[in-house]
Amino acid sequence: MYFYHDGDTPVGPFSRERLAQLAESGLIGTGTLVSNDAKREWVPYHALLDGGDPWTVSEALPELSPATASIEQVEVNDPASGVSDNAQCRLPDPSSATTEAPAADQDAVSTGSVAPVAGWTSEPPAPWHRYGARVFDTMFNGSIGFFLLSVAFYAIAPATADEVFELFEAGIGPLVDVFVTGLMASLVSGVLIGATGATLGKWIFGIKVTRLDGTRLGLSAGVVRDLEVFLKGLGLGMPLVSLVTVFLSYRRLVRRKATSWDAGQYLVWRRPGGTSQTLLNIVGILLIVLMIAAVSAISAL
Repeated sequence: MYFYHDGDTPVGPFSRERLAQLAESGLIGTGTLVSNDAKREWVPYHALLDGGDPWTVSEALPELSPATASIEQVEVNDPASGVSDNAQCRLPDPSSATTEAPAADQDAVSTGSVAPVAGWTSEPPAPWHRYGARVFDTMFNGSIGFFLLSVAFYAIAPATADEVFELFEAGIGPLVDVFVTGLMASLVSGVLIGATGATLGKWIFGIKVTRLDGTRLGLSAGVVRDLEVFLKGLGLGMPLVSLVTVFLSYRRLVRRKATSWDAGQYLVWRRPGGTSQTLLNIVGILLIVLMIAAVSAISAL
């Protein structure tokens, strides 16, 4: 696992593949300083590009400014709660000799991609967990958003509201219904993700979204991200278009480990599998079936 230096503090840990994604997105450059968590020396990122191990040979290391040359501790953020925890991960002066990481560091930075404090992992990307969460949230949050929209509309202009909602029942009304429900779902989900990192559906299927440093997105960023998912991932909910966008986003997620709306900006964490998560998945699927049945029954009235 590796850290990169942003000029003030180290950021990480990341796998080598994740560093490559950050470089591709422009977040880091070939001259950005990176550190191997076992060796603790700083080298330019380009030293890793040939796939070798730059820490096995002696080379002159670039000097950091006096203000950042000695970093006594790193804040390790809890991607599950967004609360920082001082893990006392000591990184010596880049010009100092190679030392072994203290025992506390080995606990704070594991050899895998698991966030030790919360027990979440960012790899592999788990697309099916994400799809389950998205289907649940679209139906559940979409219903909440549609209800709030209806209440506001009838409070402001009840006569006009009757005319508008009647359009949902004829012609292209079902398509408009799907679009409005998906849009409302994205707005509600975006607010929840921005504020907490998750929604009810994401919590059930074991998914959480944070910034690269493990902190919460914030309301505006959460809404913008979810609207991008609605557009680029779901094709605005339009038939055929959504099939294409879902396929393309799935292929990118599997190949590059990140979607276009997350790459270089956010990390999508998942709860590692186990008995409890399996049970939650089953509960989530059953709730989706119940919501589909409820919608069908209401439509038949």
